[in-house]
Amino acid sequence: MVAARAEFINSGYRLAVRWFERLFSKRVKSPQPKRIADLDEPGELVELVGEVEALALLHDPVDHEPAVILHYHAGPTSHLRSLLNVEAPFADTGGSLEVHQATNFVLRDASGAALIEVDPGVDVGAAHQRMLGLYNALINVDIDLIAPGDRVRIQGRVRSGVAQGSPHRREDWSAVVRMESVEIEAARSTGS
Repeated sequence: MVAARAEFINSGYRLAVRWFERLFSKRVKSPQPKRIADLDEPGELVELVGEVEALALLHDPVDHEPAVILHYHAGPTSHLRSLLNVEAPFADTGGSLEVHQATNFVLRDASGAALIEVDPGVDVGAAHQRMLGLYNALINVDIDLIAPGDRVRIQGRVRSGVAQGSPHRREDWSAVVRMESVEIEAARSTGS
């Protein structure tokens, strides 16, 4: 009987601890996808799905493909690393470099358009030239990009609703969203 009572008290204690953890933890709920036309509360964390339209273009430094976001990762080939025992200049990453570059863009869904503000990052072209200068052509390069026409899912915070966009756009964007993360839903189709 004493063991059963102790187990009951322990299970009650565990239940109370879980309740307090849920009550006081600062969990960020994953936002539900919203239509762009429904964005109206500044500071709200939102998830949007739509097609990318470029306001300005970046270019992949290797293939010269147009993009609005570039994620660049490069490092010396394993052959060069073993041959020269390369650990510098980026010793903490084994001689590799990972950077991104982005430009603001418009995201459009069936309900409207939003201006997506991004962290511009660093000049990927200059980073690529630096890696070529350090390791000549003996580098492995991996570039992920988001291009005009790609269908993406973004998470970000609504900065504001606006009354007008650029006079060069087909229509005004109804909100400005500061992007926090992005993933590709579907890449643009390339005609053959």
